[in-house]
Amino acid sequence: MLQELLQLKYVAIFESAILMTAFIYHGHGTVWLKFFNNDDKAYRLHFISAFALFLVIPLVTLFIYGKSPVDFGLKLGDWQTGLIWVSVGFVAAAIVAITTSPMPDMKKQYPFSKKAMESPRGFVIYELMYLFFYYTGWEFLFRGFLLFSLAQIDPVMAVLVQVVPSTLLHYNHPETETWSAILAGVVFGYVAWTTGSIIYPWLMHAAFGIFTDIAIYIRWKRKAKDAA
Repeated sequence: MLQELLQLKYVAIFESAILMTAFIYHGHGTVWLKFFNNDDKAYRLHFISAFALFLVIPLVTLFIYGKSPVDFGLKLGDWQTGLIWVSVGFVAAAIVAITTSPMPDMKKQYPFSKKAMESPRGFVIYELMYLFFYYTGWEFLFRGFLLFSLAQIDPVMAVLVQVVPSTLLHYNHPETETWSAILAGVVFGYVAWTTGSIIYPWLMHAAFGIFTDIAIYIRWKRKAKDAA
C-alpha cells in the first residue's frame, strides 16, 4: 500500500495540501504585513511565495520522479483552441471588471496593495509581478501539477478535484468572487486539459484579476483628480 501511495498521482494531492497550508500561514500577504508596514512589499512577497511554493517545489518533485514539466502543462499545446478560449476570457474579464469595480467589497479587496496605486510605475511593477509570479505559480499547482497528475486516474475527476483547493484559496474574498471561482475553476481546468497547456487558463485567470485592478485603479485616479 505504501508503494502505491508514493505514486505521483497520490503524492500530488498530499503535496498540494501541504503547499497551500504553508502559503496561507507563512507566505500570504497578511502574514508578511506583520513584518513590513508596507502592503506593497508584503504583497510582492506574497506573489514570490506563491511562485516558490506552487511552481518551484512541484517542479522539483517532477524532477525527482523523472517527469517532464511539458507533460504537466508547461507547453504551447493546442494553441488554436487556446487562443479562442483566451479571446472569450478576455471579453468576459473586461465585462466583469467594469461591472464589479464600483462595488465596495471589490474596492476593499483589490488591488491587494493600496500603496501600489500611489504611482503609475509602482502599479505597473506590482501588476507584472502579480502576473508572472502569482498567477504562474497558482496555475501550475492547480491546473498543471495537480490536474495532470490526477488525470492518470480520470480526467473528469482531475478537473473537478482541482476546483476544490483553488476555490478554498478564495476564502475571505468577496462572496460573489468565491462562488464564481467554482465555475471558473471548472472552465480553467477544462481548458488546461483540452489544450494540454496551462498557458491559456493562466492568461484567462490573470485577465480577471488584472483587469479588475486596472478598473479600480482608473476609478481611484479619477476620484483623486476630481477631489484635487
